[in-house]
Amino acid sequence: MRIPGWKACGIAAALCFLPSPACGIHAASPDAPAALPALPTPSANSDQSNSDKDFSLWRDGTFGDDPQAPVPTFLWDNLSLFGGLDGSKEPDDLGVNAHFGMRGALSWGVPLVESWGLGAELGGAVNYSNNAVRVLESIDHVHDDFQTFITAGVFQRSDVGVNWGLVYDFRLDDSYANLTFTQWRGQVGYALNDNNELGLWGTLRDRGEMASVGGQTFALRGISQGDLYWRHVWDNDIVTRFWVGMAESHGRFLLVAPGEPPVHHPVVFGADLFVPLTDWLAIWGEANFITPNDTGTVDATLGFALYPGAGAHRTAHSRFAPLLPTANNATFPVDLRQ
Repeated sequence: MRIPGWKACGIAAALCFLPSPACGIHAASPDAPAALPALPTPSANSDQSNSDKDFSLWRDGTFGDDPQAPVPTFLWDNLSLFGGLDGSKEPDDLGVNAHFGMRGALSWGVPLVESWGLGAELGGAVNYSNNAVRVLESIDHVHDDFQTFITAGVFQRSDVGVNWGLVYDFRLDDSYANLTFTQWRGQVGYALNDNNELGLWGTLRDRGEMASVGGQTFALRGISQGDLYWRHVWDNDIVTRFWVGMAESHGRFLLVAPGEPPVHHPVVFGADLFVPLTDWLAIWGEANFITPNDTGTVDATLGFALYPGAGAHRTAHSRFAPLLPTANNATFPVDLRQ
């Protein structure tokens, strides 16, 4: 028994949830057998599955080998959840303390105007650490530090290779006092090619606080700095960024022997690292050092980042991945002045 063409067309369309022309089904006549959709012709690369194809998001807003193919932007593509270890020593540790503990963070980038490469980023993090030195605990009975970081801003990866981003950072510390700091942080870079970028990133302090410990009163504020960086994408989508620069200044306060003058224009150097292990998991780390190390900063973080949207390998070239990392001690150090 032959099925009339119009019935076969309707049945096939219902099965593929598309109008019948989209399924490639056309009825020749009411009495003719239904035409079947044409099967794709195997290509030279037919042994490569779709899961192995490159779906990287490129600078020109296309993906795959077809320059005309539009890039789908998914909500979770550029969301990451981080968990790892964190250590820090800064001038706000009074010259007698340091911290070591754990960090949990979230970082998310979303497009605002896809055709411009304009996006927004939002991040948040919580650090919990114990004292790595026992002096402050014996003076002020402080044995741990609880920190909260919030980052929000905009960025653009343009078609001509110029990338820029501007964020506002919040840092809340609960240690020997409840303290709130804010700063501006920005970055401007130029992509020399797909794998190399040169640029400048820096911070500008904003809100500071006053505090007292052991009968000493002092002012606390962020440290403004500017750094030249080189970003490189290696094989397997591994990304490194190295920088060197200069900070405005920082104090050399020592709780048990106050009175030393501040250090002006100290050298800054640091790096960050991103190593995708699978589409879902990557190693992430960053470190920043402001000299001299005895009175400056020694801040470092290392751990694992989970990508719910399976975008770890796409991050290196993703147009809407967050341009600036969620704030931490490495990117938001705090100074102390008396």
